[in-house]
Amino acid sequence: MDPCPNCGEPAAINEEKCLTCGHYLGAPNVREVNVPSERLALEKRCQAAVERAELRGSKDAVMSFRTATEYSVAVASCSLPRLRELVSEPNALYSNYYLAAKGEVRAAAEAENDRQRRTVDAMLFGRYGDQIRFAALSLNGIGLKSYGKDGLSYGLVLRDVAIANRATLLEENSYTFVKRHNLTAESVLPLGYRSSWEKRYELAVAKLSDSIWPNTSPSEYASILLYSTGDRATDQFIEVHIFGAFNISSISSVSGASNPKGPGSRAIVTVVKGLLEKHGKQWIETS
Repeated sequence: MDPCPNCGEPAAINEEKCLTCGHYLGAPNVREVNVPSERLALEKRCQAAVERAELRGSKDAVMSFRTATEYSVAVASCSLPRLRELVSEPNALYSNYYLAAKGEVRAAAEAENDRQRRTVDAMLFGRYGDQIRFAALSLNGIGLKSYGKDGLSYGLVLRDVAIANRATLLEENSYTFVKRHNLTAESVLPLGYRSSWEKRYELAVAKLSDSIWPNTSPSEYASILLYSTGDRATDQFIEVHIFGAFNISSISSVSGASNPKGPGSRAIVTVVKGLLEKHGKQWIETS
């Protein structure tokens, strides 16, 4: 354990504050991915990916992709009713499954799904799993289409200033990651598959450089980084983990369809777009 910069006593890496003096240490997920062993492992994976690209003549294209991902954004997904609440209620917060179920504003998932969710989050985050909000890394502000009621998924594009000090990334969906690496309660997380927000481009290159070829067009980068057609089973993306809640001020823009099925839904979208304009937020139209 590193010493607390305020009192010098050992400070657990999974704590947000020093238990001795209360000094704020930072988001625990960020502290975890910034340990030297994790950062070095990611750097090595990224360098190996660039070397493979050079061998097949794709290095310039991969470096172009890397530059693009330096400006990528985190997009959290939500349903249309949840979006309306966020833009219309001044005190509304984007929470998560655990806190919503605990606060009795939603029912828990079916027993098996609930157990799986809690197990996966415990493996990745331990005691602070109930403070994590999930998003996906995107180049065009469009997020996962597979979240939201009745297929109405809307993307909340988060401002860098709102998440840079509390966001980390995992190479893929948490469930898939745990399954792919055969993780159990006794497992140590494999190194090099997580990154800080600042180093997100390294994770993108480490994961996706083999999908970039000399003739890959920059217009293809967005779908390489995030692929989602509405089926969670086929989603491919880099997962963003945000410590703590956020509100409408954390959002720069919203992506979604202006004309969803059903006159009731279309009316809600019209109201939402008007409120977003008042908040100074952009609308990104999707098909």
